[in-house]
Amino acid sequence: MIVLGGFSRFPIFFNGNGQKTIGFESNNTAFNDYIGNLKGKFVVFTTFSDIQYRRRFVVDGMAINPELKGTEPVPRSMYVYPDVTPTKTFMNTLAKGIIVKGGRGKVFIPLLPQRELEGKEIKALLGITEVKEFGMARMKVFLERIDINFNIVRELSNQRIVLNISDRYINDSYQLLINHQGRVLDTDFCIHNYRNLYLPEMVMFIRESGGVHHVGGFDY
Repeated sequence: MIVLGGFSRFPIFFNGNGQKTIGFESNNTAFNDYIGNLKGKFVVFTTFSDIQYRRRFVVDGMAINPELKGTEPVPRSMYVYPDVTPTKTFMNTLAKGIIVKGGRGKVFIPLLPQRELEGKEIKALLGITEVKEFGMARMKVFLERIDINFNIVRELSNQRIVLNISDRYINDSYQLLINHQGRVLDTDFCIHNYRNLYLPEMVMFIRESGGVHHVGGFDY
């Protein structure tokens, strides 16, 4: 069971993967009393299973999706029942987690940090919501603000773009095939399971790995 508190008048109880709302209390009186004594915006886990992970940039109490289009609030504290000492939620990180429905909208719960974000990256993400454009236009602003040079090598059919990325952080450059939404379709280097990544998170993963191993067959 997962319990979300502080985002509505009463705590919300979910099943083990957060996809089904059970109600505003459980059948366990002691557990209900435990939840009632917790303060602030929090999440409590008793057990969880069959998690459907999502990735988000988590900064300053909010989660920004990989397309840099929308945000969700993030609980400040995490508990594992019956512990009464909270664990602070992962902040300033690219993280995998779950989405649950709070009282006023969706809430992101980060569970697995994947890369700790650095100062300029955090600042760029905090300012990205001020950019009026969406899609690739917003992503390009983000890249510029974290000191990445890029240029379009060629434009292909079906609104696909071959993009050359030069990143001083890894002292290397690489090429990506992306669609108009910024989703990565192919790369000129070896990386596992890239097809569900967007450009901003791909850049973070490459920085975390420290570089790329170029391969052949990138013929666009």
